[in-house]
Amino acid sequence: MPVIAISTWALHKTIGVSYPDSPAGGRTSKMIHSKRTTELVDLPGEVRKNGYSRVELCHFHIPSREAEYTLKLKNAFRHAGVKLQTLLIDDGDITHPQNGARDTEWIKGWIDTAAQLGAEAVRVIAGDETWSEESANLAEQNLKSIIDHAKGLGVKVRIENWHELLSKPGQVLELLTRVGEGLGLCIDFGNWSGPSKYADLSLIASKAETAHAKADFIDASTLDEADYQKCIDLVVAHGFNGPYVIVNGGKGDDEWEAIFQQAEFIQSALM
Repeated sequence: MPVIAISTWALHKTIGVSYPDSPAGGRTSKMIHSKRTTELVDLPGEVRKNGYSRVELCHFHIPSREAEYTLKLKNAFRHAGVKLQTLLIDDGDITHPQNGARDTEWIKGWIDTAAQLGAEAVRVIAGDETWSEESANLAEQNLKSIIDHAKGLGVKVRIENWHELLSKPGQVLELLTRVGEGLGLCIDFGNWSGPSKYADLSLIASKAETAHAKADFIDASTLDEADYQKCIDLVVAHGFNGPYVIVNGGKGDDEWEAIFQQAEFIQSALM
């Protein structure tokens, strides 16, 4: 059976509140959905109750980074028997000519939080600048610094085929080669589009350690099964056997039903 993890982004409406945080400004709170049903600290138990044992946690879903809260959340994962697979650090531009150093230090601070929570890994943004020798050098330099920091805390570091710097497969592969040991890849099915989507994903699939198995929904109950099957087939063809992370909570309010639908499709696609 495939290993399936649940991203808190797939439960964005269920959690209902986000706490945006960026290197440029302080933390705030923002109501996302008035019908929220679950506090983050209760989510590990709900994940286990619904039959799953791995979570990827968006940094902006964490209401507090105080030691008392992070310990409480870590214990909630432990008591539920749910592994915190990855903390998704969804901000920061380490390739920015002026702010790259600042953003790198901000990311390191969130890696400290990941370690406090007991996360296995973090996924960081490789950069928002257009690919050039200068931006690639900054990404390489700052990622190596991030990896050194994370290694001392026992946390792995991954990038994703996401944002401007890694908008093409050749750039993903070159950055992985430049940085070398200690940098992993999460492949996301939905970040690239257009006629070259499947060919582009195929070029990086052999490097992937995890997969954001992002499905498209045609409507509230209908998966784009053709696209989903092609994405699953291409990573399998390149030897992928890591966790499939469900990222899309669907177009309706019942996010768990959308998760079940995607998980069942993944399982059937791999039979």
